[in-house]
Amino acid sequence: MDWNTRQRLTRSPLAQWIYDYAVSHVGTVVKLETLQRLSGREEDTPKAFNQAFQRAKAMLEKNADIAMTLGDGGLVSINHALSPAQQRHVAKRSKAQMETVTPTAPVERRLRAETLQAFRAVWPHLDPAACQAAFDLWLAGKTPPRNYDRAFMGFAAKWAKGKA
Repeated sequence: MDWNTRQRLTRSPLAQWIYDYAVSHVGTVVKLETLQRLSGREEDTPKAFNQAFQRAKAMLEKNADIAMTLGDGGLVSINHALSPAQQRHVAKRSKAQMETVTPTAPVERRLRAETLQAFRAVWPHLDPAACQAAFDLWLAGKTPPRNYDRAFMGFAAKWAKGKA
């Protein structure tokens, strides 16, 4: 955190708080309601908080070199220049992700017989194939789980709640 930059934000405690929050997070995307709750301004009406947020946003963009965009669904994207420590963190995290993602043949996703038996014991009236199809659709584009069967059973518990 740059102390001089924070000092330029003294007229707006919300701007100071958002600055502190933003510089301590890399690639921040957060809901506007979450910012309101975390900043301790729960008593503000949504309209009053939105007005205060817009003033803080303008102040941050002018004085702190922070770009903020308010997108659909009230999602706030906060971008700022990274500190050297944050740059090292991002580089390290990117390298670790590249090492874990290796191009391989598509993984055949077959449930073990024990997993199917456990599914049928817990949810005898539900179709495990339908749940597995929903699970595979949910997994699309995500990093594959280490234990497909265990992840499936965790997904199935949430999936079955709406089917009972």
